[in-house]
Amino acid sequence: MINRINTIIISIIGIIELSILCYAFSNQYTSIDHAEHLHASWLVWQQKIPYIDFFEHHNPLLWYILSPIVAIFNGKPEILYVSRLISLTSYMATIWVLYKISTQYLKFTKIAFLLGVLVYFSVPISYYLIYDMHPDIFMIMAYFIGLYYYFSYLEDKKTKYLVISFLFFTISFLFLQKILVVLFFTTIFILYHVYTKKINIKSFIKALIIPLSILLLFVLWLYYNDALEIYIQYNYTLNYWMQKINGSGKLCSEKGYTLYLPLLSIFALKTYLKDKNQYKVMLCSIMYLDYLSKYFTGSIHIQYFIFNNLISSIIIGYFISKQMKHKRFLLIIVLLSLLSVKLFNQTPINKRYKIYYQTAKEVIENVNSNDYFVNSINYINIYNKDVSYYWFGYGNMAPLAHYMFNHKKFFSPDFYIQSYRPKYVYYEMYYNAIMGNSKHNGNKNYEKELEELYPIFPIHKESKEDFVKRWSQKEFYIYNGEYIKNNYYKTDKFPLIIKRDYAHSKL
Repeated sequence: MINRINTIIISIIGIIELSILCYAFSNQYTSIDHAEHLHASWLVWQQKIPYIDFFEHHNPLLWYILSPIVAIFNGKPEILYVSRLISLTSYMATIWVLYKISTQYLKFTKIAFLLGVLVYFSVPISYYLIYDMHPDIFMIMAYFIGLYYYFSYLEDKKTKYLVISFLFFTISFLFLQKILVVLFFTTIFILYHVYTKKINIKSFIKALIIPLSILLLFVLWLYYNDALEIYIQYNYTLNYWMQKINGSGKLCSEKGYTLYLPLLSIFALKTYLKDKNQYKVMLCSIMYLDYLSKYFTGSIHIQYFIFNNLISSIIIGYFISKQMKHKRFLLIIVLLSLLSVKLFNQTPINKRYKIYYQTAKEVIENVNSNDYFVNSINYINIYNKDVSYYWFGYGNMAPLAHYMFNHKKFFSPDFYIQSYRPKYVYYEMYYNAIMGNSKHNGNKNYEKELEELYPIFPIHKESKEDFVKRWSQKEFYIYNGEYIKNNYYKTDKFPLIIKRDYAHSKL
């Protein structure tokens, strides 16, 4: 009788979560990451060189893979939903690979893994992360593929598995340099396995040839395009100092996603590790070490925690599966369901994506690719020319990048609006997102921490007082409101505004 009840409960939870997942596809929205990477992919298709021709601070593999897809939908707003399907596909592929790892090497039953997936989607933020396309999930997917083949090598000692493993670890890095922390802890285990002769030294050397060759080619490509120095500046130095400026607000404050599952998984560890499975030990050790490192290195956005939450969820799922023969299973499910309802009340599904889509649709359908466009912080151009090298990150990365490295002319909204007179402008204040994010994440001493940062900051262009004033101002740029008033109309999709003479020509 208890098994039948368990089946009914799991089915009901699965149906509810799947229904929410479907609903969120056309509703949930919070992140502009998808637009950033779609536009970067479009720029690559236009034969622009990342870092040299346009500002970026991520590794470039995703843009080169997406560029043909973005080109196919050139001028079509449907790319916005296609990007959500791409993100969903990458998530499903990631979950599938994790399923293979769990059932084949961690000795999970199918129901244990399913429970882990249900636990992951019991947190509402998971529903929009799965659709907001960003390189993190591609990075994680490639890492898990590498890990699967690494475990395969440890089992079968076939060199080709180790070669494939190291290849996908490298691909993971080319998607996003953030994986270096995870790879660092993974490498400790790899070297230990070499030391204990679980990895044949000849196989190890052979497996390094392709990754090292790829990385060498990547460095040579950057050098050939005069991008090596600025790549290092933007992808490492800039990201490092951005975390330092955020100070004690460098860790995402969304505890319902960043703390809930990893903390809960600790209570499930004893059961999870009871069989002393070496693969379980390795996977959870890497996850917890990576998670702890975030408190030191900083992780300001929620997508930084996807890796940790996926693994935490399957640990919890495994624990729950071991309770299925006991009546306490029902108690655990009820408690988790109540916690999920509480989290949903705190972070309800929103309907902003449809509004965003209609706003972007008007621009895409009315502005051709030869026209210029002025971005804002929360709305990014996809298929039009940028007025500046610094085309996104106006509230954080762009001002800090220019301040530190002074590469090319900086963005001035009034100058570009008056120079190019674009048909549409996203008329939104360029607020200080550095300060906003830091304070939102609990930093109550933002200005004081800037004073303490000043002596060790590598660039001293101004006095300490001016430095603090610069990075604690409310807005980075303010429009010439009179010019906007005389030359543009507000549309019904504000903050989108339209040039007066173009608006008249549409009538």
